Amino acid sequence: LWSQRHEWCAEGIAPQIDNPDLQNLSMAETGFSRWLRELEAGRAVYGPVREFPQSEQPVLLAQQIRSLVVMPVQVHGRLWGMIGFDDCTTEQGWNEAIVSCLRVAARVLGAAYERIDYKTHRDHLLEDYQLLLNSVREVIFRVGDQGSWSFLSPAWAELTGWSIVESLGRPCTDFIDPEFLDTARAEMGSLFMGQVETSRWEGRLLLARGGSRWFVVNSRRLPQAPGRGVEIVGTLIDVDDAKRAELALIEAKRAAEAANRAKSEFLSTMSHELRTPLNAVIGLTESLIEDGAALEPVRTQRYLEIIHRSGKQLLAQINDVLDLARIEAGQIRLALTHLDLSNVGASVVEVLRRTAEAKRLQLTFVRSPAPVLVMADERLLRQVLNNLISNAIK
Repeated sequence: LWSQRHEWCAEGIAPQIDNPDLQNLSMAETGFSRWLRELEAGRAVYGPVREFPQSEQPVLLAQQIRSLVVMPVQVHGRLWGMIGFDDCTTEQGWNEAIVSCLRVAARVLGAAYERIDYKTHRDHLLEDYQLLLNSVREVIFRVGDQGSWSFLSPAWAELTGWSIVESLGRPCTDFIDPEFLDTARAEMGSLFMGQVETSRWEGRLLLARGGSRWFVVNSRRLPQAPGRGVEIVGTLIDVDDAKRAELALIEAKRAAEAANRAKSEFLSTMSHELRTPLNAVIGLTESLIEDGAALEPVRTQRYLEIIHRSGKQLLAQINDVLDLARIEAGQIRLALTHLDLSNVGASVVEVLRRTAEAKRLQLTFVRSPAPVLVMADERLLRQVLNNLISNAIK
């Protein structure tokens, strides 16, 4: 469908710009198929109207056109429209000079429209590109051969707090945590020197407000353009939350492994800790069974006291096992009382004396002349002293 859009008329010539018959005109249905073939082939249509086919004359004569010349306007290699001259007074022959001038005008018009179309398309692409840059969470960057930022997408300011204006032109190493500078220089050096085409590494970037965040840096070397230095482009992906969660899991795993090792060590030594008072009980009871009748009452009494204390120690060490579970559950409670440290020390030494003598070791205890009063949990304090002395004997 063709429509007349612009017109200039000489004085005395009736304008046709408002002629409804020249709007949305179907040239194929109104007898102008020949025009379509010629114009699509890039050829002009010209001459006196009386020499045109009968199917074309009614529309032209109704406008009082006696001769005409029309030239196709092509845009991007396709028929877009036509321009021409109508003579309503004479039957012009339309010499080659006029046809050539009109052909130049048609080409200029087509080229102008192509430029407008290109600019419109370019503007749309730029809008889409800017919209894409604004919506991408990752930072898109470009680094020149001097190692400075030459482009940073809007996400840079959002994620780091540094403005793009103050960052462009500065060395990218200014924004990398010192701990990762060697890695960054090595990776970028490999790219600039052409040793690798792509690179991926993890590190922390410094933030404008202080501190740093974890990023994954993906970059690649651009093909070197004539007259330009080597450039690197890539993305910075914020992985701070994931990285901190990963480090927390690693730390938790280490803590759990340490706790398991401590528990294993505790349980592996518990048998030894239980044997000490148990051996005292068994040894003394055997002595009482074998020689009880011949023992002096004082010695028998002392043996019974040691057996009693050893039994209590066994109970305390069994409680230690239960304490381990309570400590892990955060339920340990101290039973604090006033006590004489000398009495506690003397009783522990007495229980362990037979163990020391069995190894031909001399175990002595020097009591302070005055009471050594402390506020402590007696059971836990006995456990500490017992462990220290038992380890020394071993």
